[in-house]
Amino acid sequence: VGLSAKPGLCRCVEACVEPFVDWGGDVSRLAFGFLVVAASVAAARPAGAETLPSAPAQAYRNNPQLNAERARGRAVDETVPQALSGYRPTVTVTADVGVQSLRQEASQSDIDGVTYPRGYGVTATQTLFNGFRTGNRTRAAESQVFAAREGLRRLKPEVLTLPVATYDPRLHYHQVRDAWIGVRPPDGR
Repeated sequence: VGLSAKPGLCRCVEACVEPFVDWGGDVSRLAFGFLVVAASVAAARPAGAETLPSAPAQAYRNNPQLNAERARGRAVDETVPQALSGYRPTVTVTADVGVQSLRQEASQSDIDGVTYPRGYGVTATQTLFNGFRTGNRTRAAESQVFAAREGLRRLKPEVLTLPVATYDPRLHYHQVRDAWIGVRPPDGR
């Protein structure tokens, strides 16, 4: 048969399939399919990080709790510039354009005319004192930013210690051994 990509697994599948080859028809295909699926499940590695140092790094990048907390922190960060906008001047620009048509009939002469009135204006306003509202809003926004950062800081150890706690040292041993030897034995360990 020889369909396996892993050394040793090919001989195992061939040995298991050989008794069913002579049956022919659907039974042999069904048995072969079952054995191929069983062999691929047995040869599959557990999902997760490859090495112990990469496990926390992968959890830090891909954890949905951390990503949600970071997004919440970015949203809270936007409240500080909004609060600081109370210190900035406001500028208002206005403009108007129009068309005016005039038609007047008199006994001696007719007056016909079109005018295009237009105008513009610029107003700048600076608040000198608003009862400490801007300062209080700024301090409140900064406190919310610090709280969001603290929430993220407290969540990180919970998320990053889980991959380390569930790390299987035997997996790392097999990776190091395979790197030195270069091949895996037929039993797949």
